[in-house]
This record gives sequence, C-alpha cells and structure tokens, in this order.
Amino acid sequence: MKTLIQLRQEIDTIDVEILKLVAKRLSIVEKIGKIKKQTGTPVIDTTRKQQALKHRLNIGLKFGLTSNVVTKVYNLLHDIAVEKER
Repeated sequence: MKTLIQLRQEIDTIDVEILKLVAKRLSIVEKIGKIKKQTGTPVIDTTRKQQALKHRLNIGLKFGLTSNVVTKVYNLLHDIAVEKER
C-alpha cells in the first residue's frame, strides 16, 4: 500500500502534466483568437460550445467522471479561453 506522501507525489506529478496541457491549449486558443479577429468571427460560438461539451461529457463518462465534474472543468477551460481570445 502506498503512503500518503507517495500518493500526494503522484498527484503533484499529475498536476504538472495538467498545467502543461492547459498551457498547450492556451497556445492554440491564442492562435484561434487571432484567426477570429482577422475574419470577424465572434469569440463565442454557442453551438460549438454545446457540441464540444456534449462530446466531453461522453468521454468523461467513459473515464468514470460525473457529468458535474466534466461540465465544471469544461466551463472553466472555456471561460479561460474566451478571456484569452478577447
């Protein structure tokens, strides 16, 4: 059985990976924002957001996550992306 310290170290490692992925995502969001500005495309596309959330919910459920968790994470990422694109 792993110790509390070992388990916390695993979480720390996972958190670093999550932050790397968020940074990568924001880099892509920045590029999307530039394209949207050049083309006059609105920052928020509600249809795309709904489709993306539905897709993330399906994936999250396969990983054993609740729809509440997936929705909260996706909404947070989306809100950050919108801020970055503006």
